[in-house]
Amino acid sequence: MESRVNLTPKDRAFCDDLRFAIAQLEPQALNKKSTLEIKNLADVYAIFGYGSDDIVDQRDQIVMFTKIRQEMMTVLNQMTTKGKYANAIVLRDRLRTIKRDFIQLQHKYEKRRQDGENNLFSEAIELVRDQHEKKWFAKQKDIEAECNVRRQELEKTQLVQTRQLEDFLDRLPDPHCKFSKTLLELKNSEYYLSKLQLFEQAKNVYTRADAMETTEKDKCASEHHRAKQKMRDDLKAQHEIERQQLEEVLTEKKYGGVRAQDCDTKSAPRTHYRETSSSYGGQHFLSSVRGARLQVQSLCALHDSEEGSPTPSGSTVYH
Repeated sequence: MESRVNLTPKDRAFCDDLRFAIAQLEPQALNKKSTLEIKNLADVYAIFGYGSDDIVDQRDQIVMFTKIRQEMMTVLNQMTTKGKYANAIVLRDRLRTIKRDFIQLQHKYEKRRQDGENNLFSEAIELVRDQHEKKWFAKQKDIEAECNVRRQELEKTQLVQTRQLEDFLDRLPDPHCKFSKTLLELKNSEYYLSKLQLFEQAKNVYTRADAMETTEKDKCASEHHRAKQKMRDDLKAQHEIERQQLEEVLTEKKYGGVRAQDCDTKSAPRTHYRETSSSYGGQHFLSSVRGARLQVQSLCALHDSEEGSPTPSGSTVYH
């Protein structure tokens, strides 16, 4: 006995809610092939207006398989009721073949989907890595810019201090030269000799005292110059210490940035995994289902339940 596939308005509404391609199905195609003429999955595709090489949405495949299986099971029950076991054996084997092909097709589609996810995941990894490198390149650049600013500020401060010191030294008067006791005694001797009109002795004392005075004045000026230079050297030494201390601080700052980058680089994969592990791999279920109840098969085994029967292990039910 032959039975033909007729879709009720409820079935059509259900398929429309799933965006199933049956909405584009030509009604004439249903009448061209009977259930007994369905031999493989390609014939199932042909009934619903698809070619064997067409890529069909997984939900649409489930609806097609469910409709054909229900129709073939109905015909099979009718055959066994009437004792047509020879035809029932043929139909049973065809149903098993279609089921096996359908399971293989589901595995093929799932592998294709996972390959696509892996490709997208690899692209995402490259994108995240590129963004990560750009982010830390910008941060390291900001740190280097901040270090340069602090060096410039210190350089300006030290330049002002140097200028202030030079201004102070320029305004500093020459020190009063304190003569030695010998020179003072010679000057006194010269004075008293000249009062006694002993000019010959006074001249000799004056010549000696003048030479000694020149020597002592040069010595005093040299000491004054050395004191000024010591103030300059002390300031330079202080500036060098300040630069070394600043470089130590800036080096620690740079090293802190490098350590933060290494820590972020190590933690970024774990953070990304925590954010994506719940949706990567395994099953991708329908994101929006309106109205009717839908069963989505497990990846390990295609569900084989009729409506109202227990849900197979691994299946997820949406309401």
